[in-house]
Amino acid sequence: MNFKLYDNPTTFYRNFLARFFDNIYESLSFYDFLGRASDTPLVGPLLKPFLGLYAERLHAAALPLPLPEIIKLINQAKVIAVDECVCRNLWHNCDRERSTCFKINTSAEAYAAGHANSLITKEEAIRIVQKAAQQGLVTQLESCMPPYNYSICCCCRCCCVAMRLRYDHGIYNAMKSGYYVPEFDQSKCTECGTCVVICPPKALKAGSMPEVDTPTCLGCGLCAEHCPSGAITMANKRQVERIEERPNPVEWIALWAYVLGFMIPAVVVYSFFTGRKTKQLGKLAKR
Repeated sequence: MNFKLYDNPTTFYRNFLARFFDNIYESLSFYDFLGRASDTPLVGPLLKPFLGLYAERLHAAALPLPLPEIIKLINQAKVIAVDECVCRNLWHNCDRERSTCFKINTSAEAYAAGHANSLITKEEAIRIVQKAAQQGLVTQLESCMPPYNYSICCCCRCCCVAMRLRYDHGIYNAMKSGYYVPEFDQSKCTECGTCVVICPPKALKAGSMPEVDTPTCLGCGLCAEHCPSGAITMANKRQVERIEERPNPVEWIALWAYVLGFMIPAVVVYSFFTGRKTKQLGKLAKR
């Protein structure tokens, strides 16, 4: 399989928050802070477009995929390491499984060097993602440099920061939809409503046959996995936008204006109100 994700290795495209915060938990808390700030009456309308551009150009890419595609990727892996979901560890909004994030191949080898007990077999990884799907977790491919390095995460609607930024705060680029959309066989549909209930973004409407809000749909395939009558199949019909290697000049200017004019001051404000210390704030501006 040849899934294309945007993950440019250049210095400017790296997640610059690593320069300000000591760990991923602080970074996620800051993202949540920005999401809530984007809902304020005066600042929000100005902030959302730049947050969307930041999410598209500087944040790590991820691609929701149905469970069968995730299992294919696991079967292709040479080395697999499992880690805990940082979002569920941080927010504690549900009691779903936490050891559901996988590092594959090169990243797994690097992680296992300091976490000897993290290595698992393909069979163990498949059991974990199958249970994750049963619990309603969205399976995603991210940090993709096939075949050398990629990651798989299993995300919940209530804790996943990227999902909350998209669906609670309207920042679409924080979590884009994947290639797949559900298709329904009316002759098999029993109108039980299981797919409507399990859909994380609530993209399905009940009826004689469920209706799909395609722009809202993630393409995760949970509806198909949970359909008791097998009436739903996932079709690879959606075009996923391919992001160019470098932004155009206007985007460069907008990104730097946003980073220097808002993001760095926002880090200062966030640190002031939360009492959290950050790293030296001048590092990014000097690059």
